[in-house]
Amino acid sequence: MLLLPFTIDQSRMALPFDRVVRVEPMVAPLPLPRPIPNVVGGMVYHGNFVPLYGLRSKLGCNQKHTSADDCIVMTQAGGAMIGVIADEVSAVIEVSTDSISDYTLERGEIVAGATIVGDNLVLITNLDRFLSDDEKLELDAIRREFAG
Repeated sequence: MLLLPFTIDQSRMALPFDRVVRVEPMVAPLPLPRPIPNVVGGMVYHGNFVPLYGLRSKLGCNQKHTSADDCIVMTQAGGAMIGVIADEVSAVIEVSTDSISDYTLERGEIVAGATIVGDNLVLITNLDRFLSDDEKLELDAIRREFAG
């Protein structure tokens, strides 16, 4: 399985590479018309509104403002394009599916499993459960507002 590793604070995460669209430099997030948990704003990508998702609170990390050193991993989640804000992105790695174990966080809906890469525990995100149903509905409404 190919994974795209990234870091948020001290947490090592990875996205399934077949779901990654591209990595973009950080942009100033567009404000949302109303707050959505874990969504720090949005950006326009190929004419479409894309929500920018911050995982810090779900991982129990300290909150921080985005900086020019951050990056955005564009990926498909819940049938729509989202951007995941990361501190840093590493080169694509290949891991055996046998090396992936079940793993749960306290705030665990975003984690599908974990694997060891070198000396690091890498948490693999579960993009199918990344957004709650309420978040998907709210983001769909915001996308329509931006498009209209």
